[in-house]
Amino acid sequence: MHVVRWLDRIPGLHTYSRKFLFVAFIATHLPLLSIVAYLLLKKEGVDSLMFFWLTLGATLVGTAFAFWILHQLLQPVMLAGKALQTYKDHLTILDVPTDLRDETGGLLRHVKEVIGEIDKQRTQLERIAQNDYLTGLPNRRAATERLMQEILSATPDTEPLSLALIDIDYFKRLNDSFGHEVGDSVLCEFAHAMRTVFERQGGWVARWGGEEFLAVLPYSLPDAEELLNRFRAESLCRLPHPEIPPITFSAGVTEVQNGDSLHLCLRRADYALYQAKHSGRNRVLSHQEKLSA
Repeated sequence: MHVVRWLDRIPGLHTYSRKFLFVAFIATHLPLLSIVAYLLLKKEGVDSLMFFWLTLGATLVGTAFAFWILHQLLQPVMLAGKALQTYKDHLTILDVPTDLRDETGGLLRHVKEVIGEIDKQRTQLERIAQNDYLTGLPNRRAATERLMQEILSATPDTEPLSLALIDIDYFKRLNDSFGHEVGDSVLCEFAHAMRTVFERQGGWVARWGGEEFLAVLPYSLPDAEELLNRFRAESLCRLPHPEIPPITFSAGVTEVQNGDSLHLCLRRADYALYQAKHSGRNRVLSHQEKLSA
């Protein structure tokens, strides 16, 4: 790259085509100048063998010089390709020079801008793919990945871990009576209330689907159940419409045990939620026993 910058400083060589013409001129005229110099300096008769070796040597030097300079001139182009390939394979942005004055400088600037824009869009898409568009909470996919890692890393020596599936009671009736816009407002307020309370306690929450949420808490089963009941007894959200009846929820909670799989934990929590909904709703039930297949 130093050679390219050096050629950039030569007046008139600010374009790629002129640099190539300059190289071609030097490579072509170096043998001719050598021959002319030899003929001018030779006072006696021309030695045919010496003339042959001089011509061959000058031609080889000129060719080598041309190949070397052309290779240097192609460095920015190869660097642009390397930057694109590196981002494609490893999502890593290479630092490329953008101070060259010729067309390769423009190429490198465009490559840097395009890769930067692609990376920005990729980051935004990843954020969208990992978060629920309505509530801003992690979605089911992101929650599943995170919960799986936490369950796999859980050992008897680590702090307890409980998870709860939480379902807003009679949400369909709310949507039918007041419309989906009001329903969306309730979901957002409910999500905000959950995040405020549970994240303060060291846990995290996600939208599991529809009006169902997941809460993961660093508590034993009794403590997690107590926290959920405390949350249930409080005012859960500021209702967006004065005619809406109080919002309640049903929850099923279970504690992660050593050797548990993600599927097993979710089955227990889902079973407890099912029992809570079919025993009157507006309650928190736990389940820790082994379920039949």
